[in-house]
Amino acid sequence: MPTTDELYIKAINLYEKHGTELEQVRQLLDIRLNQLALAYTNENRLPPEAIIIRTRVKTFSSFLEKLEQLNKTDFTYPEDVVHDLIGARVICWFLDDCKGISNCIRNSNFISVADDAVFNYITNPKPSGYRGIHMHARIAYEKLSTANCQVKLNPVKILCEIQLRTKIMDAWADLTHEFHYKSKALGVSNEHLEAVLAAQAKRFFTEDESFVAIRDLYQKMTSRQK
Repeated sequence: MPTTDELYIKAINLYEKHGTELEQVRQLLDIRLNQLALAYTNENRLPPEAIIIRTRVKTFSSFLEKLEQLNKTDFTYPEDVVHDLIGARVICWFLDDCKGISNCIRNSNFISVADDAVFNYITNPKPSGYRGIHMHARIAYEKLSTANCQVKLNPVKILCEIQLRTKIMDAWADLTHEFHYKSKALGVSNEHLEAVLAAQAKRFFTEDESFVAIRDLYQKMTSRQK
């Protein structure tokens, strides 16, 4: 089993070797998701800002933390380690659009999502009360390779994680991340805190449900203007 120093060096080598590729795939994922979001908002008579896309490549420090959590010691390629080295967050104004845009992503020609790789935390919220839709997806791209002085582009797919949630739940998740999820990762547990967070998340979900009426009114208003 590699020592801590050996694991650190191995992780550095992985990022040095694949870092540029990961960033390029992130940019491609960002483009594809924004294309889908624009098509979806146009189709549903919503303003473009009703769905916001954020993408990132996991930082090196976060990657090391993940290695420790998963007790991973053997890897040669990013997805051998974690599924979310490349991640995307799809933030929707309205609850119904989390479900709607998730269907668009699953039907995309460029993003593949297996049925068993979709985790619906809206229907089945986490114990903390968190609600959203997560999916482990593979995005298609062309990987550059050279052999015998010839450059080739080989079609491949790389694993990434896409999270979809409302603007309200996104704010809740950001606020609770530091003192909830990270504390759990350190083995700190507080049942009272869990209960308070779950209750607050339920209140936010009630607001999300009520906001659907605003969505319906907006759509009716825009349809009359045409």
